[in-house]
Amino acid sequence: MTSSANHTQPFQLAIGSAASYVGGNSTSHSIRQFPAVNYPKPMGFAARLSAGTAAKPKWIVDGFAAIELLEADWDGYGSPPIGDRVINQMRSLLDRVLPADGAPGHIVPGSDGSLQAEWHVHEGSFGLVVDDEGVPNAWLRVAGVERERSGIEAIEMVSTIARSLLHV
Repeated sequence: MTSSANHTQPFQLAIGSAASYVGGNSTSHSIRQFPAVNYPKPMGFAARLSAGTAAKPKWIVDGFAAIELLEADWDGYGSPPIGDRVINQMRSLLDRVLPADGAPGHIVPGSDGSLQAEWHVHEGSFGLVVDDEGVPNAWLRVAGVERERSGIEAIEMVSTIARSLLHV
């Protein structure tokens, strides 16, 4: 592993009915090793967008359109609208980490001004959250075990999971 600006770190994800472990070291046959990811290498539809060969997926376009319409008290409990900085940060991250042919997810506003993109697939659930200060966080839940990361490690984790689990 390196400790540079392009920090890389492989991680493991348990898969299957016998899976009960996420991360760390294990010799169990239910563990799937995912390769290290270098960030900020453009990938997914961001690379195809810049080449002019693809459009953003409809679920992303529609999700952001709905988020941008939210006004103060959008949930009836006094929640603020989602700020431009948070929206722009999430757009940028999704552009960079999602595979071009990935399965659709959901974009969900947080009552604290955060924004979350989440996916629920057979193997488990995972999400990318941009908090109200623009900081990325990620979570992964598989077989009852949850793993969380923040900052660059969050981006690396979501990128790796998305490339491995979201291909349709």
